[in-house]
Amino acid sequence: MKKVEIKLKRSAIAPLLDFIKPLANDLKAGRGVDPVLPDDLDSELRASWRRDLVESSGKDADTLMGLFDSRFFEDGAIEIHAENAESVLRASAAIRLRLRSAFLTKFSDADLESGMLDHGRMTREEQRAYGCFLFMATIQEVVVEHLDAIEGRDS
Repeated sequence: MKKVEIKLKRSAIAPLLDFIKPLANDLKAGRGVDPVLPDDLDSELRASWRRDLVESSGKDADTLMGLFDSRFFEDGAIEIHAENAESVLRASAAIRLRLRSAFLTKFSDADLESGMLDHGRMTREEQRAYGCFLFMATIQEVVVEHLDAIEGRDS
């Protein structure tokens, strides 16, 4: 199986994980999962759609957080492979959206994506959220950059 191994500095990432974990738990619990569905959609179908979305978001969050297991805390490595790549992408995106809407509302999308915000003008919570936002973005970039190789399409 093809995979990408990412080595991370545990001492830098552990505090980010502490900040991200409640957001991942929110996804698992369905908090903040509110799909915009057509008004004329049957209420039973609406409930089913939401239930399925919450379930898949929860699985994605578990997959993402599962990267940071005992191996990560031993040698700082996480592995992305064909079985977890798409879940990692979805969960990272969902967490970035939560960070954006809960902690980073005063910043423009362009400023957030630039990576050049002035930390001196941010609260401690905004600094932590922004660090998490950039970390999740970096994970997404690595996965997207290597997705063909991970899925065996670059032979």
